[in-house]
Amino acid sequence: MAAVVDTHAHFLPLELVERCRAGRHPRFRVESGGDKPWLISASGTRFPVGPEFHDPEAILAGMDEAGIAVSVLSVAAPMFFYAHLVYLPRLERYWSARRML
Repeated sequence: MAAVVDTHAHFLPLELVERCRAGRHPRFRVESGGDKPWLISASGTRFPVGPEFHDPEAILAGMDEAGIAVSVLSVAAPMFFYAHLVYLPRLERYWSARRML
C-alpha cells in the first residue's frame, strides 16, 4: 500500500490565532461559530482555527486518523499579514539595540 501524502495542508501559529482573538490583527478576527472557532478576514472569508491548525499533537492525530503519512504545508492567507506584526518589531528592537553599542 502506498503512503498517503496530503499536498494541501496549512499551519497557523497559535501566536497568530491569539493575536486575532485579542483584536490585534489589522485584517483578521476570531469568532466562535458552531463547534469551533473561525478566523474571519476583513472580506468575510472564513477559516476554521481549531487545534488541528495550530497544535502539533492535534495535527498528527488528525493525520493518523485520516491515514495520512506526510503533509506538505503551504502558506495560509493570514500568514501573509503576520510577519510584519511579529518579526518586524523584533528586528527593529534588535537593530536599535545594536546601534546603541
